[in-house]
Amino acid sequence: MGRRRRGRISRRDFLKLGGAGLAGAALVGSAACTPAGNGGGNGGEGPVTLTFSFGPDESGTMQELIDRFNRQHEGEIQVEWRQMPADTG
Repeated sequence: MGRRRRGRISRRDFLKLGGAGLAGAALVGSAACTPAGNGGGNGGEGPVTLTFSFGPDESGTMQELIDRFNRQHEGEIQVEWRQMPADTG
């Protein structure tokens, strides 16, 4: 992690956490479902797997969010994270 001054978070850590938070919000938003009978379903084929790519997360926050989401939606929606190299920005 970056250098911390007493009681402060570094700009780099702030941006990492902010990016992880935004990615988590996007993940939750993409999982929103329409009410039953209004279409948008997966045809009853079983669980849906959502795969997305994102850069490295040294804090582990992204994986924690994904694991929590997968536990909450087990058997319905599962998320896979394909970690991209940091230089593909």
